[in-house]
Amino acid sequence: MKAKEIGDVTAKEIMIDWLTTHGYDGLYGEECGCLLDDLMPCGEGCEGCQGGVRMDIAASTRCGCDGQGTDHWHVAPKGWKEKLEEAKRWTCECGAKCDPWSYDWLWHYGWQHAHPVSCGHRQEWHMARRKEPTDDHP
Repeated sequence: MKAKEIGDVTAKEIMIDWLTTHGYDGLYGEECGCLLDDLMPCGEGCEGCQGGVRMDIAASTRCGCDGQGTDHWHVAPKGWKEKLEEAKRWTCECGAKCDPWSYDWLWHYGWQHAHPVSCGHRQEWHMARRKEPTDDHP
């Protein structure tokens, strides 16, 4: 941030400077995300928001947001890209491979896969196992 006279700096400018200095691309909340070049377009303030990084999402990705079906972006916690890559190494006992964008997979202290119960009224969640990379299979 350029040096300004005391009183000439807004809270928004201070926030942008801090986020930039600490390697963030924007803010994310429960149902929204914004980048530094258009911070807080909702006008709602940011009391519940946290610093995050931009994650580009391909049109083919099933993410469940309003932008699904188009190339778009999300703002997510730092390290989320690595978590998505890590998810590919999880497999359920039924043989299903983890798809973190699918509604059939849930993160709760480890990836869990949904299985329909025979009565059809609810699902059971089965804990998946992480496959350790080997020299043959990264």
